[in-house]
Amino acid sequence: LFLLHGHGVERNADEGILWYSKAAKTYPSIALELGDLFAEGKLVTANHKEAMKWYRKAADKNLAEGARAIGDLYAAGKGIPKDAKLAVSWYRKAVDPKEFRRTSRTAEVRLGDMYATGQGVQKDLVIAFAFYFRPYASAGSRSPFLVRMDPAVKVKVESLEKKLTPEQFAKAKKISASGSASWIDNEEVKQEFEKTKALALKGNVEAKRELGLLYSTGKGVEKDAIKGFEWWMKAAEKGDAQSQRNIGILLYMGRVHKKDVVRGYAWLFMAIENGLGKEQGLDELNLTPEQITKAKALYKKMIKDNPNLIRQK
Repeated sequence: LFLLHGHGVERNADEGILWYSKAAKTYPSIALELGDLFAEGKLVTANHKEAMKWYRKAADKNLAEGARAIGDLYAAGKGIPKDAKLAVSWYRKAVDPKEFRRTSRTAEVRLGDMYATGQGVQKDLVIAFAFYFRPYASAGSRSPFLVRMDPAVKVKVESLEKKLTPEQFAKAKKISASGSASWIDNEEVKQEFEKTKALALKGNVEAKRELGLLYSTGKGVEKDAIKGFEWWMKAAEKGDAQSQRNIGILLYMGRVHKKDVVRGYAWLFMAIENGLGKEQGLDELNLTPEQITKAKALYKKMIKDNPNLIRQK
């Protein structure tokens, strides 16, 4: 530090950085400071690649502010392409207690800003308010937490308060008190499910396939393997190779419905005909020659009954 500033010694930035680098191997806060030096271009020449490197080292050593700083680089597009979604992803890491023992209050404010303006995420004033309110969630009423709140954040909160209904405020306060960032993902996954379902109902084949996955994994909706199978079947009947493969695997393995290796093989063969995978891979299924003959005959009948099963090339 003395070498960087020239306090009591002749200023030598290169040697100062060298000593800082050695200290950063042990102290993540020093790695963060190094990142800041390179990001801001103070005392040393600005170098955002170096800044990113040191911020990552800080984050790797369990310093949440390192993750927050990486988010800042992506949000501002400093030395790297601007990417609001990646910024949000890093901010989320910085506020997640599963990622860091001590989370970043600054990242919470940044996330509040992103949700308030719809940058990198769908605009959601309730979630924005929840992030601003998070450290003060234990307050019994509005006025006490506003008194202790950081002035800059207080302005943001008071602005949002005027836009929220009492019900929305209560919801924001409840979710901010959860102590975990998982509720963000839950809310967004539910929203994504509803969007996907709406598209699927309009006939979008990719949305049908995705809806099958959401039901099968229980993301954004109660897990329902049968509904997952049904939506994959709807997409498969329109020539979607991935859905055909999924149907084939489920039938071959006997999951969801009764095991049917012949029908499973037929669907897997169809997926291959639609460009997904190679026929040699079917050898691993260990069907008898007689079963394979039946499966290929079934495949031809399925195509005859529904030509849409094969995509037009």
